[in-house]
Amino acid sequence: MVDTTKQQMYDIKSIIAVEKPIDYFWLYVLLGVIVIIGIGFAIYYFIKKRQIKKNKEEAILYASPIEKALAQLQTLEGKELWQKGETKAYYSELTDITRYYLEEAVDIHAMESTSNELFETLKTTIKKRKIKLSNDILEKFKKVMSNADLVKFAKSKPLDFEIENDKKW
Repeated sequence: MVDTTKQQMYDIKSIIAVEKPIDYFWLYVLLGVIVIIGIGFAIYYFIKKRQIKKNKEEAILYASPIEKALAQLQTLEGKELWQKGETKAYYSELTDITRYYLEEAVDIHAMESTSNELFETLKTTIKKRKIKLSNDILEKFKKVMSNADLVKFAKSKPLDFEIENDKKW
């Protein structure tokens, strides 16, 4: 303890202005966010550039939609999905190839349509554009699409000769 009787008393000193040290924490946080955003944009740009290059190469590779569809069918056959028991995957890819072809060649919205809607749209488009296509081919197409729907949604297992016929049609 300090004995105030023996020690001399002084006035209270005035307030002294002290420089506040700069707080760099927020600067580091802001810099970190900017770096993360920059890396994100770089990755996004790299992926997009790669996809565009791939699409251009694919467009150059196939001169027409039929060539592209035939090449995709060859690739599908090379996978031998239905021979391995993966009938659903086989029919999914088969119908996707068909739908992409119809979107590119006939210019109809095939990917967003159900099989019945697609068939009706295809019939009306053929009539409007006066495309020469027999009713037999249209019926075969309808049968293939309905078989695909049964396999994909009702877990149907078609026989080997039915799959071969669907592949041909």
